Amino acid sequence: GDLNMNPAMLAQSELASTAGGRIIAPRGRGTCRTDGKLGKAATWNTLDYFVVESSLARGIQSITADFTFTPAPHIPADLVFHEGVP
Repeated sequence: GDLNMNPAMLAQSELASTAGGRIIAPRGRGTCRTDGKLGKAATWNTLDYFVVESSLARGIQSITADFTFTPAPHIPADLVFHEGVP
């Protein structure tokens, strides 16, 4: 879903843990770029991530932000599972 909140805010709500899930987010500068206004610099936030059922989370190989895309304002978050994970 599109929650428009960073992973830390979602974690504080305990929604993911109550549902038996884990928040999986890419590290780095973020996934959503807000253009600077009134002379302010653009900022990055992590708003694109996954909530994965806990048993599936063990099979995750990687999660990354795909910077090959131009932010508009979001870039994709890519979640890759190890081969053979059901």
